Amino acid sequence: MHLDKVLHLLGDWGRYEIIFFVVMSIAGTWFPAWQIFGIIFVGDSYIAQECKLPDNTTDGEYETDGTCNVVFSNATHVKETLENCPFGVQYLPSYSDENSAVTEYGLVCERGYLAQTSQSIFFLGVLVGAYVAGQLSDIIGRKPVFLGSLIGEAIFGILTAVSWNYASFIVFWFFVGMFENGINIVMYVHLLEMFAPNKRTVAGAIDNVFWGFGVVLLAPIAYIFKGWRLFSIIVSLPCFLAIPLWFFLYESPRWLLSRDRKDDAVEVLKKIEKFNKVTLPEGALANLTATEEGESKTGEKITFLNVFLKARLLINSLVMFYAWLVNSMVYYGLSLSSSYLVGDKYLNFFFLALVEVPAYLVIWPTMMYWGRRPTMVLFLAVAGVFSIITAFIPPDRNVAVIVCAMIGKLGITASFGAAFLYGTEIFPTSIRNVGFGLSSLSGRIGGIIAPLLFILADVYPPGPLLIFGISSLLAAALSVLLPETLQRPLPETLDEANNLHKTPPIRKTEDVNDNHSKNGAPVNIKEISSNDIN
Repeated sequence: MHLDKVLHLLGDWGRYEIIFFVVMSIAGTWFPAWQIFGIIFVGDSYIAQECKLPDNTTDGEYETDGTCNVVFSNATHVKETLENCPFGVQYLPSYSDENSAVTEYGLVCERGYLAQTSQSIFFLGVLVGAYVAGQLSDIIGRKPVFLGSLIGEAIFGILTAVSWNYASFIVFWFFVGMFENGINIVMYVHLLEMFAPNKRTVAGAIDNVFWGFGVVLLAPIAYIFKGWRLFSIIVSLPCFLAIPLWFFLYESPRWLLSRDRKDDAVEVLKKIEKFNKVTLPEGALANLTATEEGESKTGEKITFLNVFLKARLLINSLVMFYAWLVNSMVYYGLSLSSSYLVGDKYLNFFFLALVEVPAYLVIWPTMMYWGRRPTMVLFLAVAGVFSIITAFIPPDRNVAVIVCAMIGKLGITASFGAAFLYGTEIFPTSIRNVGFGLSSLSGRIGGIIAPLLFILADVYPPGPLLIFGISSLLAAALSVLLPETLQRPLPETLDEANNLHKTPPIRKTEDVNDNHSKNGAPVNIKEISSNDIN
């Protein structure tokens, strides 16, 4: 019997599946979210400061220009600019109680670029973690890599808190980013592999909502534990939950079957059967199988290089890669902007995080009934327009700034959610893993770019938001070229993917292809590698 049928007979959302889902979603979304957005509070790249002036000077002899320079006037009133605060730095009243790696390691003025660089190094760790964790989870299993990543996150999060200089700080922070993505990607794959096909869309949607709640919870945590060292410890300690989880979580039966470990897979399914208090039909676990993907219908191996032979598929691929880069760059960029916007950064972050939950709740029914393409185009456009509007609102209009930034964040969150589903549907089965993996890689590059753009804010404050806005609008315009995939069968071959824009939707009177659920969501993406998820 096929594994998907067995999972259905076990109850779909049985006792084990519900507990498994809640535990995995909390550990796999909240804990990584606290680390990835914790960079705003650990390494805040926007700290207002001015130069200290020497003691015992006459009036007017030394003045500060409000940035990183001191102006010296001698007896003949000849002025000389002394750069880089030669007498030290003092932080403005609203930042005087800030305790971050930026203030402690003096990452301001001529060293200011190091603050943004440290955030990009964190995202570089995220990129590396995706590859390392993905490869390992496909070789040694989902469970050990997921739980091992949690332990690694806890250890390096605490090491970050006790770092002794900037060099040690960025080294430890790199590994925090690496393990952060290891937790998230392996959790997502493991979670989806534990559900029958017709339940995966719902599971993925609810998991996104968990992520949104995790981001919202970070605001009060950061406000209560303001010291960056204490904050780093507080958000890292929960990762030690991995130790008791080792005795509760089971390995993915689908992965076990893919490694020819049928007896182990049967043992896991029997444990779930007992825990759920159900009885499988006699012989249900005999001849247990799970369909493997990755070959064309003819059995011929296909590589991504074949895409270059199909003009329309190549265009679709490049547009999707760019859309992923922009979605990630703007999503993380708008989150990081909570420090740059007027007002309290904790409230700013809370309001920007709050829109994630409704964004995830809206995006799935919108995609299922309106379509993938118009949904992503619309929300990219919303993000672009409101990012540009936010850039030009006068700083004294606090409410208007926050409201427009929230609408922009809602737009990019919804668009990013759409990209996850859309990015799996435009590629043929033979290269779906590779295509989705390259899309995800593009997104990680966008995450690395996002913090660096705020270096521009020191020269031209509206600059980062303008780049976010223009990039989003360009991505929206290019996404019009993508084919609609709602109620279309997933393409199996390169030719089918190349002609996807010509494929008519399945009428309601027809049987939906086995690749889709009744609402058009793909449900047969069984073997997406952990290396392919962002």
